[in-house]
Amino acid sequence: MGMERYSYDNKIVKSFVNLDKTTCRISAMRKLGVPYQARYEEIANDDLLRQEDKIVNNLKAGGLEVAREMEIVALIAYLQRLGTNIKVVDNSAD
Repeated sequence: MGMERYSYDNKIVKSFVNLDKTTCRISAMRKLGVPYQARYEEIANDDLLRQEDKIVNNLKAGGLEVAREMEIVALIAYLQRLGTNIKVVDNSAD
């Protein structure tokens, strides 16, 4: 018995990101302590679209066609940020 195949009938693969909610989400995250730069909400959707374009192009190069507005693309962007936002503090000089 092997692993079951992932069903592409999943909501995250079929749902679109709602860009109208970006400003509200940034505001809520700021209240929780996320240090967004000043006025980031004004450029956030442009930043988001640039990230989506890179991801969609990489997926296309791998043989997958995905619309950039899909939630799966946003999830990939989020996971990539988690992997690149890790900062190592060098305490060896202490």
